[in-house]
Amino acid sequence: MSFISAKVQTNNQEIRLRLPNRPEEEFAIVTLLTGAEYIKIMCEDGVEKSARIPGKMRGRIYIRDNDVLIVKKREYDEGKYDVVWRYMPFQVQKLKALGNAVVPQIPFLIMQAILKVEKQNG
Repeated sequence: MSFISAKVQTNNQEIRLRLPNRPEEEFAIVTLLTGAEYIKIMCEDGVEKSARIPGKMRGRIYIRDNDVLIVKKREYDEGKYDVVWRYMPFQVQKLKALGNAVVPQIPFLIMQAILKVEKQNG
């Protein structure tokens, strides 16, 4: 698995953010937790789809509504996705700070959801 990353410099610290490896990975936002390992996500194209949290992430990372994720389309199952990465809240803020200058593939819907999460967190 290759990691495409962007470096953000803040307060003399360098933070590396994981970015989607195009074209097989993309940004998504959690819209509904349906139970067990399944969730509903909104992808970059604005369509709500089904995704699965893989076993290696299930007990270690907790996914909530409005979390920003990187998902990968399944090769064998049409229209379904697997979660690859979950951004922490401070990473979401850094992703927003990067904006379109470094990360031009962040769509408008994802940016709206990031702003919504920031309003909820205060």
